Amino acid sequence: MPAVALQGWPEEAQSDPALAEKASRDALDRWLSLGVPVHSSDGRRAFDIGHILNFMRLSGLEGRDPVFPLRTIPIGRRDTARAMTLPPPTDGPVLHTPRRFRVTHRREFDLTEHPPGKMVRLRLPLPYDDPTQRDIDVSVKQSKAAAVIERHPGRLEVRLPVPTDGSTASVEADVTFTAFQQRGGIQDVTPGSAEPLDSDGHLYLRPREGLIQVTPAVRQLAAEIAGRRSEDLRSILTAFWRFLFRRLKNGYLHHAELDPHDPLIDIVRRGWFDCLGGTSLLIALCRARGIQARLIHGIILHELTPAFHFWAEVYLPSEGWIPIDLMCWDHAEGRLDRDPWSHLFLGKLEYRLKCQCFPRLVVGPTGVRFPSTWSMLLTPAPGGTTMSIYNAVTRRALYRDTLSVTRLEE
Repeated sequence: MPAVALQGWPEEAQSDPALAEKASRDALDRWLSLGVPVHSSDGRRAFDIGHILNFMRLSGLEGRDPVFPLRTIPIGRRDTARAMTLPPPTDGPVLHTPRRFRVTHRREFDLTEHPPGKMVRLRLPLPYDDPTQRDIDVSVKQSKAAAVIERHPGRLEVRLPVPTDGSTASVEADVTFTAFQQRGGIQDVTPGSAEPLDSDGHLYLRPREGLIQVTPAVRQLAAEIAGRRSEDLRSILTAFWRFLFRRLKNGYLHHAELDPHDPLIDIVRRGWFDCLGGTSLLIALCRARGIQARLIHGIILHELTPAFHFWAEVYLPSEGWIPIDLMCWDHAEGRLDRDPWSHLFLGKLEYRLKCQCFPRLVVGPTGVRFPSTWSMLLTPAPGGTTMSIYNAVTRRALYRDTLSVTRLEE
C-alpha cells in the first residue's frame, strides 16, 4: 500500500499514515472490482505493483476511476509548479534562478552473498560538476569504521570488509550544492551549421548503448516520423515528441520481458514506457536521424517525493545540450492539447541533481550482485522516499536508497 499512497496521498503518507493506508486500500478494492490482475498464493492476494499502477492510470484516463485524474495529476502538477520558476523572456538557452539544496542519500547494501571478511567496493551516485549544478560539498557517513572512502566524478566509492556481525552495510552522503533551472531555445537549426561537438561527439551517435539500440526497425520508424524534415532539427524533435505522446502511455515496464533483439520497438508495440524506456526510445530515434543525444540519470528535487529519474539531453549545434523529459506526459494526461503541460519539459527543466551522464560519467557496479530479473519499489519514508531494488525471484532486497531533499534559505 505505501507505493499506492505515493500516487495519490503523499502528504498523508507523511502526516497521517493510517489515513493514507485506508485511502490506498479503498482504491485497491475499487481496482479489484474493475478487474486489476491479482494472484493468489497460500490464500493471500499477491499483486504486481507495475500492473496495479498502470491499471490505475488506464482506468483514470478511461473515466472509470478518479485517482489518476483527481489525485495523481493535480499533485504532480502542484509539485512541479512549486519547483519551477519561469525565466524572464529571452531567446536561446539560459540557466537561471540558482537555489541551494541539501540532499541526503542513504544506501543500504545486502551483502549476504559475500563471505564475511571479504573486501567489497560499494558505490553510490554523487552530483558531478556541470553548468547546471555547482559549488558541490559532500560529507560521508558509513556504518563500519574499517573503510576507505574515495570520491570520484559522479560517484562515491567505499571499500570495506563484509561485516561478520551482520549481512548489511550502509553508506550515507550528505550533499549541498547550487542547482540551476534550465531552459533551452529549441530553434530551427541546420546540421553542421555551427562548430562541431567536442571529441566525445561520436559517443552520442552510437547505435548501441544499453537499452538504447538503433536497430533497422528503429531507423525506419525514425524516418517515417521525421518525414521530409531532414534539415529542420526543431521539427524533427517535435515530431518525435508528438509520436511518443500519441502512441504510448507513461507507466511501468518489466524490462526483462522486452524483446532482447529489439526492445525499443517492443516498447512501441506494448504502448507503455517508463522513464528509462521512453528516454532510450527518444534517444535512439534522435541518433537514427544523426542528432546527438545522451541519457541523464539524476534526482528530481521535490521535497515531498524525491526520486531517481532518467531524462535526455539533445545537442543542437547553435544551442548546446538541451534537456528533454517525457515526465510531463502525466501532467498533460497524455494529451498534446493540454498545453503548456504537454510541452513543459521539451527544452526546459525545473531543479534537478544530475549524477550520471552516459556513457562517460557512470556509477558502475553498486557492489551487490544483480540477478537476471529484478524489480523496484518506491515507498514513502520519513522526510522523503525509499527506493528498494529486489531480486524478482527471491524477493530479497539487494539495496535500498533513502532520499530526502531540503531547499536551503537564500
